[in-house]
Amino acid sequence: MSTEFLLVILKSPETWLWVALLILLGTLFSRRAMVNNWMDKRAQSIASTLKEAETLAAEAEALRSEAAIIHDQAKQQAESILAAAKDEAEQLVARAREAEAVLVQRRERQIELRIEQERLRLERQLHRQFVEHTIQRASEKLHDSLQDDSTSQALMDARIDAIKPS
Repeated sequence: MSTEFLLVILKSPETWLWVALLILLGTLFSRRAMVNNWMDKRAQSIASTLKEAETLAAEAEALRSEAAIIHDQAKQQAESILAAAKDEAEQLVARAREAEAVLVQRRERQIELRIEQERLRLERQLHRQFVEHTIQRASEKLHDSLQDDSTSQALMDARIDAIKPS
């Protein structure tokens, strides 16, 4: 019976399943130090990766904060530059308006001077023409009254030429 029993057991799939399980457990038990080592290394690798990720996240947050500060400073600097440029532009416009007013006043004064010079020139010309006309009329009257005497005519012409303006 014992052989028969052994044959039945060897033909049964459950037996072989149990045998495989025992071999597997034996192998695992004998290799447990190697598996534990591998699992420990894997755990250390995961832990170092997580630590590195946390460090990188902290660095990224620090860089983001620094970039935000630099951005705010640049924005404030740009605003102050724009304000200064606006003030400078307003000052330039004010100076240009002042310069324009000065130029207009100067130009008006030059025009007034030219008008005054032209008025004086015309007055002198009118006075000269009046004097010449008066001398001409006086000369004609004297000439008519002294037509007889040629000597007095020459004297009178010399006197008239001496009186005429140059």
